[in-house]
Amino acid sequence: MTATPQGNASIGVVLTLDGSRTTTTDDSSRYRFDSVAVGDHEVRPSKTGSTFSPSSRAVKITDADIPNVDFAQTSTAIPADSVHLVRIPAGTFMMGCDGTFLCDATAQPRHRVTLTRSFLIGSTEVTQAVWEKVMPINNSEIVGPNFPVTNIPYDSITAFCNRLSVLHGLRPVYSGLGKNTNVDRTANGYRLPTQAEWEYAAGAGSTSAISGIPDPVPGSDREPYYKEVDKVAWSRGVTQGANGPRAQPVAQLRPNAWGLFDCHGNVSERTEGEAYPYTTEDKVDPDYLPYISRAVVKGGCNGLRDKVESSISMWSRVGELLKDAPYYVGFRIARTE
Repeated sequence: MTATPQGNASIGVVLTLDGSRTTTTDDSSRYRFDSVAVGDHEVRPSKTGSTFSPSSRAVKITDADIPNVDFAQTSTAIPADSVHLVRIPAGTFMMGCDGTFLCDATAQPRHRVTLTRSFLIGSTEVTQAVWEKVMPINNSEIVGPNFPVTNIPYDSITAFCNRLSVLHGLRPVYSGLGKNTNVDRTANGYRLPTQAEWEYAAGAGSTSAISGIPDPVPGSDREPYYKEVDKVAWSRGVTQGANGPRAQPVAQLRPNAWGLFDCHGNVSERTEGEAYPYTTEDKVDPDYLPYISRAVVKGGCNGLRDKVESSISMWSRVGELLKDAPYYVGFRIARTE
């Protein structure tokens, strides 16, 4: 006889049958015991940092496989409040730029975007401390618990989001891989912010290139402006490592008006959506899907030198291959309310 229990336990949960045989949930959070004898049995789940309800289940095998032996998992390793999210209200804003200060061609033309639903977004980039509680490997070049996690391809980010969603009892957003990834907009789980959501949240109502800092007057001395930017952004190579400018721990500088840290500088951030060209047409909840090959990263990084460059403006957009895992790119999470 074969028992095939299928449940909502998370990835990496160990299931013990009758106190001796064990198996582990797979990437789909499923588990299986083969060749189970007819009779009464007990299944007990376990995972470091989690509790389960019930703590075990009785299973009676007759002459058929047994489906749906489920357990409700509560993570004690990743409390929900360890991932601090800021609520961003629905609204309309002007996305992109019109050829003025710190405006690249990829961010033009400026156009009106309406976001019809409020959403939640991380106050910081995802740290390595949070990443390591969910994922088995941390490939970040600069290592430290409060540093942003980097060196991660798109598929690893979506896997992280899905796993964290399951740990917090939310419905996962992603299925599929690479350019064939499906994004379920009805799900309440964690995901990348769309390009529009990121820019709206980073701007926090500001219309200047760097949120909350007026653009300099053309022809004026730029040094006072640069000093103001240094209060909100690691952006000019001001923190040197052995090999040059390096990332910094999150949330050390001044946040924007909506409480988001490091939107400008530190590490660039992956957003959801292909690097399609902008148009002048008004947009409502744009997602820039499906993918072709490149996801947009925004916000710039600390690898710049001497001056403030356009890549750290709130409207900048640079395409990175989905499979790439640069040392200067991280991400922050979002989710639909």
